[in-house]
Amino acid sequence: SPSRIRYRFVDNQLESVQLSYEGLANREKLLQLMEERYGRLTSGERKMTARADWLGFESIVVLSFNHEKGLGSLWFLSTMLNREFNGQGL
Repeated sequence: SPSRIRYRFVDNQLESVQLSYEGLANREKLLQLMEERYGRLTSGERKMTARADWLGFESIVVLSFNHEKGLGSLWFLSTMLNREFNGQGL
């Protein structure tokens, strides 16, 4: 279960959704779900446990985890609206 869900809008359009979570076990469950949906990571990408990215034409999915705090987040971002939000993009 997420500890927090945050929605961000640009001009009344959903730009991103951020799910916050706690614990390495939840990170592993989310990683498995994201790999099933968006594609397997390479072995090198799997070793980088702090962050995993799935980049698409219309959206970006970012799974991150802070080992020291035991907290992480899962972002779903619209590439087009994110560029508008940031003025130029990621």
